[in-house]
Amino acid sequence: MPTSTGFVNVNFTVTEGGETVNRSVNFGVYGLNVTATGTLAPGVLPNTTQGSAYTATFVATGGSGQYEYFASGFTGGLNLDEMTGVLSGTISAGTGPFSFSVGAVDGANPELFYQKRFSIDVVGVPAVLPSVTNFGNLIRDCTVGVPCDITIGVTAGGTAPFQWEAPDLPPGLSIRWDTSEATSLTPGYVQIWGTPTTAGPKTITLTVKDALNVTATNTYPLNVSARRLPTPRR
Repeated sequence: MPTSTGFVNVNFTVTEGGETVNRSVNFGVYGLNVTATGTLAPGVLPNTTQGSAYTATFVATGGSGQYEYFASGFTGGLNLDEMTGVLSGTISAGTGPFSFSVGAVDGANPELFYQKRFSIDVVGVPAVLPSVTNFGNLIRDCTVGVPCDITIGVTAGGTAPFQWEAPDLPPGLSIRWDTSEATSLTPGYVQIWGTPTTAGPKTITLTVKDALNVTATNTYPLNVSARRLPTPRR
């Protein structure tokens, strides 16, 4: 268990059959944590509708107990009280989920801080169907034996919280969503992640289901490239 805060780099070296692979893992150790009351799933705040009054309360723990809260990103017209951690106002965002970060700084020790992503789903009246999107980007290739992660989102509509399925991923890859394991992932979005083990082209299908059991599906091409081994020295 870590005993001090800060950013840590750990180097791993594996040697097999005359080949050596080096890999570094970076992670942060924080002295604070930030949560919200009444979440529907990790990081997913209660739903709302356009033009409605909205309130959410964030709570920091750890450190001295004296906190200053801050928000970054588009908050949908809401304002965060830096002393109480209360986010309030009238929603001005369009339908579908939007995300932002909320953090806290220890008032007695400014070196202690933490921030986390949260999302709010603006439900249409009447409800609008969700849409699975890769935000107009090409799905990049993965490589056998190399960690890979790809983010897919849900936009335009639906009612949070969302659940995801992807039954035909290449071997070695899986999906995760609404999880503290990927703190940079927008709550409600899904991340394809892992280390692929088999090369070749694949067509993957992602399906999202919202709280009303409404589903949306999209397919994408995903190619896993064979790993190029280094040329032996002579």
